[in-house]
Formats: sequence, C-alpha cells, structure tokens
Amino acid sequence: MADAKGIHALVLSGGSAFGLDAAGGVMKYLEERDIGFDVGVTKVPLVVQSCIFDLVIGDKNARPDGKMAYKACENASYDTFYREIMEPEWAQQSANIWGVSAA
Repeated sequence: MADAKGIHALVLSGGSAFGLDAAGGVMKYLEERDIGFDVGVTKVPLVVQSCIFDLVIGDKNARPDGKMAYKACENASYDTFYREIMEPEWAQQSANIWGVSAA
C-alpha cells in the first residue's frame, strides 16, 4: 500500500496534451538523483503536471518535451526561479491578456 506524503516535482507546461511528455524528463532527472517515493526496489518520483491549451498561439508544433524538461531541471534554482523566470513571464502574459505593453 502506497503512503506518499507529498510530491517531488510540479511541471507546468504548454502544448496542450502534447506537453505531457515533459513530465518524463523531470522523472528521469529525479530518478538519476535517487529522488522519489521508495517502493522497495526503486524510488518512483511523484511528478504532477498541468498543461495549458496554447496550440492556437504561435507555432502549433512548438511543444515541450522530455529533453527540454530535463534541461530545465538542470538549470533550475531556488534563487532565480521567481526573479528571472516567473516575474517576467507573468508580467508578459498579463500584458498580453489585458492588451497593454509590458515594460
């Protein structure tokens, strides 16, 4: 019986259902570092993913995949996540939604 107390990663991607491949890259990264729920014979990374439907914006063939997600894991940092990734991205997306120019 599984008794997991949390998750090991959260993946947010675009690409609609095509973006689900990204979770595999995160799982591979965590597995290589022995991070996951211990099931006795191995540790299984518990990865939760949500994809947005953005196929009608830009190139419908530009889709996140496992390699991209693995690389994102390698480049991830607690120190730079919000300052360099989230703040500019949210500002740009908000500007796009409201039809204003982002500074």
